[in-house]
Amino acid sequence: MTLTNIDTIQYLRHAPILCKCSVQDLSRLIPFIEEHHLKAQDVLFRAEDKADKLFIPVNGTFQLLSGKRRIDDVSQGFVGEEAALDIDQYSLTCVAATNATALSIDTSAINKIKPANPFLEKGLYQSLVTHYVYKKNFLGREPTIDKDAELLAEGAQAQVLIGWILAIALPIVVALITARPSFEISESIQQFLTIFSAALVLWTFDLVAAFIPAVIIIFSLLVLDVAPSNIVLSGFSSSSFFLALSIFALGAVLSDSGLTYRIVLIILKAVPQSQFSYSLTLFLIGLFLTPVLPSANGRTQLVTPLMIDMVDALQLKTTGKGSTRLGFAAFSGATFMSFLFLSSKPINFVLVGLLPSQVRERFSLPYWTLAALAAGAVAIAGYLIISSLLFRNEEPTTLSRENLQSQIDILGPMNNSEWMAFVSIAIWLSGNEYAEVVKAMSLKRWFHY
Repeated sequence: MTLTNIDTIQYLRHAPILCKCSVQDLSRLIPFIEEHHLKAQDVLFRAEDKADKLFIPVNGTFQLLSGKRRIDDVSQGFVGEEAALDIDQYSLTCVAATNATALSIDTSAINKIKPANPFLEKGLYQSLVTHYVYKKNFLGREPTIDKDAELLAEGAQAQVLIGWILAIALPIVVALITARPSFEISESIQQFLTIFSAALVLWTFDLVAAFIPAVIIIFSLLVLDVAPSNIVLSGFSSSSFFLALSIFALGAVLSDSGLTYRIVLIILKAVPQSQFSYSLTLFLIGLFLTPVLPSANGRTQLVTPLMIDMVDALQLKTTGKGSTRLGFAAFSGATFMSFLFLSSKPINFVLVGLLPSQVRERFSLPYWTLAALAAGAVAIAGYLIISSLLFRNEEPTTLSRENLQSQIDILGPMNNSEWMAFVSIAIWLSGNEYAEVVKAMSLKRWFHY
């Protein structure tokens, strides 16, 4: 019996433990799933074989053997859990007791979704332990992994202890040194260096969340009156702060909602299957955002989740030329083409204002693009040539369109989170475009007078 894509999707959605994962994470597993058909007494894997696949029984019964002794019969759940638990070898032999079918998931795919699903490791450990009758160590050997974990835990505790000692002692040392009359350091600078030294230790040893030392610095400066409050808090009233905050918030919404992954799958299915097509698509997305979003950092922040999901979907090496080519395409499209559109940078409006009055009025949004078109064509041609020459590689990028459709199917229709992310980004982009038009009109009016 050959399983259809719909059957595979249903088994993933109803498999124990995996059913708790998001549909986006289940979709990421599709390219790494294989189907195995076995006859009675066929071996699925042997003890001490490399543990590289987690198996899900679909029908039939599998026997787990230690030598010739039968340990457990499994007809549902999992076998080969070692592959998902960073254990190098299978501890038992798995044999089909009857004609049977199983799905396998590659270890690399499981490892990719484990950080977002911490319950996976605990659940698979419990599943592995339930196969064993005796209470001795389930690997049949010394628990070296547990010893390694204990050593790592002891090292982490020592690092935390050293960090807190330094966080208390270093500010005292800094305060005593800077207070010496020979240095002639003002009291306000002494206080600032003392506060900053404590925050620096907290950041270096990662003792608390990254934002807490910054809050400590601001609060301490205000309480000790090191600087006027309007100076200390000036950054929170700037438009740049709120722009950066909104961009990071939108990036988080896009990634967590799964909208970027859905967009990537649709793109991969629609465009020709080649690295050139995929990189060109990312470049064009960045180019499309350039006239709409007047911040190169903001455009990069929005394109980055698409690029990361595309590298993941194409199964490219993160340090290989294929993924570097996609990163170069995303960065180039989002940043290098800023000169092509008047609204892509605030400085462009200042440049227009510096032109002679008889020339200035001609440079509307369309005319700026028309004037820069020749330079833009040269820049785009240069990007294409450099990208083709520097990032040549033989990493395969041929994806099964059937698998891509299965991944889209398992996502189902857009959920509320995805719709909210879509509406949020549309409102945000249109609001930024409106703000840039108003700013352009204000600048032109100011330079006119």
